[in-house]
Amino acid sequence: MKFIKNTLVFAFVFLVTCTYAQDTNKNKGFFNITKISYINAFSSKEKIEWPDATANYDYDSKGSHAKSLQTINGFFLSERFSIGVGIGLDRYEKPGFNSIPLFADFRWYLSKEKNSFYAYTDLGMTIKTSSAPGGFMGNIGAGYKFNPFNKLFIVTDIFYTNKYLKSEEGSAKKTLNSNGVGISLGVLF
Repeated sequence: MKFIKNTLVFAFVFLVTCTYAQDTNKNKGFFNITKISYINAFSSKEKIEWPDATANYDYDSKGSHAKSLQTINGFFLSERFSIGVGIGLDRYEKPGFNSIPLFADFRWYLSKEKNSFYAYTDLGMTIKTSSAPGGFMGNIGAGYKFNPFNKLFIVTDIFYTNKYLKSEEGSAKKTLNSNGVGISLGVLF
């Protein structure tokens, strides 16, 4: 609960600060999207392989979730298509691990207007941390970008996410595959 409260305070201060630096038509040039997300992980499976045995764990998905903070820096190739590079911090519970996704972001806006639906995909890797190995990550989602005030753009979306983490410890090979659905809220500047 303290994490959520601190994140919301940070997001509010960040929104107020960004309001003064905003372009009035944000579908051109360089951009940054900074967002917070909540992910409901509906499937988390771990497999450990030794030379003479294999163990499979199917974690109880009830209560399995993640909180995420991401920032994406990119460029509009046209008023309807953008590419970017992002990095994030994720905290998963049940099983508990942290991940640092590093990814390419591709967005397609249905309209050139300030308020527009969009679709996106993120593809990349997770950087190894002390609590999780590195591996693959991918998101696909849809959302809405809107301009509630003159210089403030908000993005919100729903997405599917997959993380496939793989490591070797001695003679054991471990894989963790986590799938989930998330919602996010952020700012575009």
